Amino acid sequence: MFFYMNQEFPLSDKLWEGIDSDFETYFLKELYYTDIKRKLIFGRNFNIVIPKIFYPILINHHKKLIDLTSSLPEEFVGVNFRKDWGHFFSGTHSLREDMVLSSVTNSIEFKSIFNKFSDLEGECGDASYIIEPLKGVFVKYIYWNGDEDFPHSLKILFDKKLTTIFKQDMVWGILVEINSRIKNYANYFNIFH
Repeated sequence: MFFYMNQEFPLSDKLWEGIDSDFETYFLKELYYTDIKRKLIFGRNFNIVIPKIFYPILINHHKKLIDLTSSLPEEFVGVNFRKDWGHFFSGTHSLREDMVLSSVTNSIEFKSIFNKFSDLEGECGDASYIIEPLKGVFVKYIYWNGDEDFPHSLKILFDKKLTTIFKQDMVWGILVEINSRIKNYANYFNIFH
């Protein structure tokens, strides 16, 4: 049993069913390894164990690779695309755009930071990038500079097919983990630039 933000995350053996051998997977260009015997997922440095809240995302993604292709999606959607999703993504399950917005002040900074995570520039807003955090999973970030009337803003969209492949909490987990890593990198980037 794993506790995260006062919530229980029971990790049953069922999660590992159907996986016969260790596998490697990427998240945001970082390589991760599994050890099925010990039921663990490690980062590049084998001493760093990935938090168990992230296991269902990586394991279920591995199981569903057959359904995913690395071609760009035909349609990106927001959390309000499905009525049952809009309510889920409010309050404690918000997408945490503030994590990214607090780290950038203009489209030049946005581009400098997002270049670390993707080579795919979008064509919307003052700057946008399409990130592929997991193979075949695409997320689009659209940034608008602020002016005297409106503050800078960010819109996060994801591949429409994710709504049929992953549950809401998994999509939320992927998006919040991306935002957290972008914020951490942006803080590091801003210290040295």
